[in-house]
Amino acid sequence: MSQSRASVAKIAAALDSARILGHPVPSLPDLEEAGIEDGYRVQQELIAINARRGNAITGWKVAMSNRPAMARFGLDEPIYAPLFADMRLSTDRLPPERTIAPKLEAEVAFILNRDLVDESCSDETILAAIGSVAPAFEVADSRSPGWAFDIATFVADNAVASYYLMGELQPFTPEFAFDELQCVLISDGVRREGSSANLIRCPRHSMVEMVRALIERYGAVRAGQHFLTGSLTKPLDMVPDTTYRLEMFDQALKLEFR
Repeated sequence: MSQSRASVAKIAAALDSARILGHPVPSLPDLEEAGIEDGYRVQQELIAINARRGNAITGWKVAMSNRPAMARFGLDEPIYAPLFADMRLSTDRLPPERTIAPKLEAEVAFILNRDLVDESCSDETILAAIGSVAPAFEVADSRSPGWAFDIATFVADNAVASYYLMGELQPFTPEFAFDELQCVLISDGVRREGSSANLIRCPRHSMVEMVRALIERYGAVRAGQHFLTGSLTKPLDMVPDTTYRLEMFDQALKLEFR
């Protein structure tokens, strides 16, 4: 069901405010019986809202990036959403009061060193445009109470993007065995292993498919943008007063939730 421009603006404003304030949105009746494209129209309005206040796009994320998640919602492809400047954490501490019911994910971040504008560009062209790679935390946080949403609401809610933190950048090499990548997420002495097996193929493949999909939908991706390519671990409910540690690429990334 296609939404009116006024309805899209109303939904986007409510979701934007909820993200900033860390409060859930009780209901979004205007999204009832809506579809994925309605959700993406709300995303477009969220981009416009943030642009008007100078909150630039710093990158993009993929969601529903494994087969069980796609099957749950009957998807043929993953969901994509923008990351904004105020989502990138500048320190390794996130106050719980800035969140609703956050879940932590361990991801690979790729950083472009040149613009890409051709949706039919080859894998080789996309890989040649990647300058750096880094371990990353994504803090996903649904504005729907209890994480209860349909797919249109999920897309409209910016694929539950909330915050992200990147580790040290290191040079990207296409030959790296991303399909064999493993990581460890540690909290309260508990070690949780993750790997590329949690994705449809691997982070490199996720990056290539994401770039082409984003160019088709949004027109271009830009040098310097960050790309979160899907969680290598199962989403972990975050607990206040907890320190999380991610071991990947021979480095350790820390996030304090306090």
